[in-house]
Amino acid sequence: MQTLRSSRAVASSGLTFILALGLSVASITAHASQSRITLVATINNQSALLPGKWLIYKLSDLRHPVATLTRHSGTVYLPAGQYRARVELNAKVKEANFRVETEADSLVTVAMD
Repeated sequence: MQTLRSSRAVASSGLTFILALGLSVASITAHASQSRITLVATINNQSALLPGKWLIYKLSDLRHPVATLTRHSGTVYLPAGQYRARVELNAKVKEANFRVETEADSLVTVAMD
């Protein structure tokens, strides 16, 4: 009986591993048609390193954000198109428009000073 329980735990762990692996592959496939965008808020030409919030909108719909971040910098994956980044940091709000190209990594930097 004790061996059977160990066997179930191993089988259960194996199943969990297979499911996690399947989700990772699906996640990678989802990002294949999107580009990686690194967002950085700066103060004095250096990463701000302060709590902040990013809201990313498609220019065609400035009411509903397509992505959010709750820190001074981070990475999002977006399909090709025109976007606006709105950054709230240190009681200031700044916005910047940017373009995402197909399968091309981009860096969007917003100076907060």
